[in-house]
Amino acid sequence: IGLVGSGKSVVAKELAKLIGAAIVETDAVRIILMRRGESFDNANILVRDIARDLIKNGNNVVLDSDFINEDKRTALREMAMPAGIRHGFVRVYADPIVMISRTISADYGDVKKDFFAASSVDKISAKVLKIREMWRRTPNHYRWLDETGGRWELKELACDVLSDIDTTDGEGWKTKVEDLAHKLVSDKQ
Repeated sequence: IGLVGSGKSVVAKELAKLIGAAIVETDAVRIILMRRGESFDNANILVRDIARDLIKNGNNVVLDSDFINEDKRTALREMAMPAGIRHGFVRVYADPIVMISRTISADYGDVKKDFFAASSVDKISAKVLKIREMWRRTPNHYRWLDETGGRWELKELACDVLSDIDTTDGEGWKTKVEDLAHKLVSDKQ
């Protein structure tokens, strides 16, 4: 669970590496659908189906997507629980200024890997689209406190999380991911 620019993909890659999991990226599925001229409406269903098939074949899976919406979390639970699949959510966040800085400084040149690059005509448009998406979804993740000049504060989530990972600082988040990986591997045994 995390806002655009929070570091979900970086955390997903690190966690997957540590627990030996496949990563299923919703944005990668959207790029494929976009290239085929198809609607994104079923992207989340496809992601769940891919994850379920990977798990049936003995793989661990990390889903790289934002599960802030209750509907997405419920759909995942409804797929996982009857199949006996253990699942959990990880919240990834960063200082909003850091997220905006990441977006502005990112290179959106790889249209095969980045949804915003694939959806845009140029790198500037990709950045604008990503900032627009961040702005649109900010109220789902943060609330504005109008005291001492104002600031954004993380909202309480409507679900339990396995770990809260703050990616604001350089490498400190990796320790939290390592702790989470250790917990997941220990719980599985």
